Amino acid sequence: MFKKIVLTVCMLVFVTSVQAKEQTVIKVASSYGAVSTFNEQAQFIADRVYAITDGAVKMEIKPAGSLVPAFQVLDATASGAVDGAWTQSYYWVGKDKTLSLFNSPPGGPYGMDGIDFLGWMFHGGGLEMFQEFYQTVLKLDVVPLPVAPTQNQPLGWFHRPIKDLADLKNFKCRQTGINVELYARMGMQTIGMPGGEILAAGQKGVIECAEFVGGLEDERLGFPTLWKYYYLYSLHESSNTGDLLINGKVWRSLTKAQQLTIRSAAYESYLWWLTDIQAKNGEALARMVKQHGVKVMKTPPDILRAELETIDQMFKEESAKNPWFKKVLASQREWARKVVPYKNAAFTPYNYAADYYWGGKK
Repeated sequence: MFKKIVLTVCMLVFVTSVQAKEQTVIKVASSYGAVSTFNEQAQFIADRVYAITDGAVKMEIKPAGSLVPAFQVLDATASGAVDGAWTQSYYWVGKDKTLSLFNSPPGGPYGMDGIDFLGWMFHGGGLEMFQEFYQTVLKLDVVPLPVAPTQNQPLGWFHRPIKDLADLKNFKCRQTGINVELYARMGMQTIGMPGGEILAAGQKGVIECAEFVGGLEDERLGFPTLWKYYYLYSLHESSNTGDLLINGKVWRSLTKAQQLTIRSAAYESYLWWLTDIQAKNGEALARMVKQHGVKVMKTPPDILRAELETIDQMFKEESAKNPWFKKVLASQREWARKVVPYKNAAFTPYNYAADYYWGGKK
């Protein structure tokens, strides 16, 4: 009996040891702080991967700054300093402006909303271009997967009302990615910084306004405690998504089934996120109005028009000197040509029924 017990214990120790050796741990450095809703989607993916692989693959999501600073996660992933990144490609437009087209293209582009853009990514050749661009153009050994669809984002938070387009020159505002250039061309004084630094910069007077995500995310970062004018309409990020980047060596070390599991979990997270976040955004907006006296504003029409005109000019200039930018943009335009005119003609405008039931007109 004693020998059987000893043998059983030995077998358990052996099995546990083998399992520990076989487990792959992927440390993912996020560009977002610990309170960010973005990290919740990343954790959803990590939990799915862990469950489906029976613990063979464990993804650990680390908030900004715990492994590397928010805007250094790409280079850290490519070098192997970390195993992956939870971020957005348009943070790296200093490397190549084409990156702005892969997850937050200004203007849609060409009128596309978030669902249209995902259609291009999954069915119009976008994903293949995305992966090829990182590998062959930037020569960074990372595998990019589209994630975190936040869709249409607001113009942002301001310390006083905006009169018109000309009034933008009187504001010093946090922007990021290619939007730093977009709004600078429109007359605004722009400063790029990670989301986790926005509130402190506003409190110190470094900035007078800020653009980030919207709804629950903005509430969690404390923006309604500082700024009271919230402009919701904008076209600068009408189809926003993010990225899960995996170091190439780490990715190749996984089995095909494990790679597919990560892809499938990432894509499942789209449905989970999209069907959940807008209700939470609505609840957050109601709280911000009631508890903090936030005034919900509509962006002046001349600003919206100027956004599109400025975006077109930026696209034209960059396409003339950047073959890859031109190639990706042409692909997006072709997809938009198939989708946008049809939806514009066939889909009943959202506000018809929305205003009837919720606009106070009954």
